[in-house]
Amino acid sequence: MASLVEFFDILSVKGPVSWSPNTARIRLTLNYKRIPHKTTFLSFADIADNHKALNITPNTVGMPFTCPAILHHPSKSAIQDSFPIAKYLDDTFTGPEHPTIFPTGSHALITLTQNVLSTRVLPVILKLVVAKVPGILDVRVESTLYVLGRYGLVCQWRSTVKTRKRSEGVEGV
Repeated sequence: MASLVEFFDILSVKGPVSWSPNTARIRLTLNYKRIPHKTTFLSFADIADNHKALNITPNTVGMPFTCPAILHHPSKSAIQDSFPIAKYLDDTFTGPEHPTIFPTGSHALITLTQNVLSTRVLPVILKLVVAKVPGILDVRVESTLYVLGRYGLVCQWRSTVKTRKRSEGVEGV
């Protein structure tokens, strides 16, 4: 069966392997709903250009472009962020062959919970988790790290990335 959805995940130093909890939610949703899909792994440095080319609306809070993202080929709809994607997939792929992920009547409660988590819990978690990300991202990310400067981690990230590049012998990046 042809892929109906192209799923965009984040490339890591280990190549095309899923490592981000944010993208994992959509991978699980696509698999649970049995939606034929193809995964495209993007370098962190290429996410913004990819999403702009697909006319994905930038986020108004946080990073303007991020993964996960999907392109629904039949409708040409392109969406980013796990919660809007999950809602779109649940609304678009219905019927017994595509089990629902949101119980009937639960959208308001789920939206409220998502808003509280993203505004109150996520900022705290980011300060703890984001520091580990440079060791996972592919080596082309140094020029894009300024985006995360608001978390006070850029100096650590740049140092980590430069050290990793030298030790791996990567040239011309």
